[in-house]
Amino acid sequence: MKPTTAQVRERAMDITTVDQFGAIVEFGATVKILAAEMGISAARANAAVAWAARRQRNAQMAADGTGDFLLRVRLTENQRIRLQVMADRETGGNMSEFVRRAVFA
Repeated sequence: MKPTTAQVRERAMDITTVDQFGAIVEFGATVKILAAEMGISAARANAAVAWAARRQRNAQMAADGTGDFLLRVRLTENQRIRLQVMADRETGGNMSEFVRRAVFA
């Protein structure tokens, strides 16, 4: 029986390692291991490993808090006020930390 996408992604998260710069450590070997263990094609394993790496990079970015990034969005005044209220509740008013968690986690 073919494994589900959720099962493949879960296993990919377990075996994929991302270095401090966000690069996948041993990408080719990880894809081969996943494909052999799960009995899936290399293309499907490649997609799962890339997905897992993105999730890990996003978690690093959310946890880091020191990286600089610029996020530009258009908000109405009411949307900005609601966003500030949510930031006040979750991070004590730190809008940057709140947005970083919401976008990258």
